[in-house]
Amino acid sequence: MLPISPKDIKFLVTAAESLNPFAYTHLKHRHFMENFSYITSLVFVCLFISALAYLPAIASIEPKVAEEMQKFEKLGISYEAEAEKTIDVSLFGINAVRIGGTEERGGKAEGKGRALLSIGSEGITSRHALCAGLSVLCGIYPDSFTSSEDLKDLSDNGKGLAGFVRMAVLLSLPGILIVALIFYTAKYLAAALAFTLIGFIATKILRFEINLNSIFAISIYSSTILVVPDMLGSSFGIELLGINWALFAAMFTAGVLLSAKKAEGDKHGHRGSAENKHAGKGAS
Repeated sequence: MLPISPKDIKFLVTAAESLNPFAYTHLKHRHFMENFSYITSLVFVCLFISALAYLPAIASIEPKVAEEMQKFEKLGISYEAEAEKTIDVSLFGINAVRIGGTEERGGKAEGKGRALLSIGSEGITSRHALCAGLSVLCGIYPDSFTSSEDLKDLSDNGKGLAGFVRMAVLLSLPGILIVALIFYTAKYLAAALAFTLIGFIATKILRFEINLNSIFAISIYSSTILVVPDMLGSSFGIELLGINWALFAAMFTAGVLLSAKKAEGDKHGHRGSAENKHAGKGAS
């Protein structure tokens, strides 16, 4: 069984073809949903690679927060957690957050199905994601528990707060990725639509024959040279200085010129002019 699906292979082949303007002559015939699916998949792949680049920073967030906590003279949290019924929030089949219900003492669960982040009347307990995924690792990654009394002054308990921050970041990652996917997809779709409009007007002025859907497809596939450097450049600290936008414009222009045809009226007009010239010579 192949590790990747035929759709994944098609996406990779399309991404490679999108760097060749001569390939736009057949890519331009793809319908809107194929074009939309391609740009969405491209953004998702770039986000996934960027997330991998940020993993070291996420891994080091706990000691960093503990270190920064030393700069505070006093920092505390006061809350009340009284619930008639336990509130559980799950992410991808994992019990992520539990509010109320079974209380935690000293980081040890009194019941089954403990969450990654448990908020009870006695305090807050955070459980390492690796421990939640594989119970044998709980001995290596023990739970972090801070009582409600200790939460009133966290200036001397940087480790406990650091554990909460780490868990909060991990729990927020799915939401951040979804928001980022929507934002960047909308951003590059807007750029493609703007170039489509400009290209459509230009082809009408220059009397080239190409339909609006084909111009949109060309703008989508030529945007590969824009999306990949733009999204990965910031993750790896690379300054592009707008070069990717210039390359995108050049690829788009080349793709439209290679895929469009000169209007029939212009061809007949040139032929008619030539025939008139020959007729004039014959008469003389």
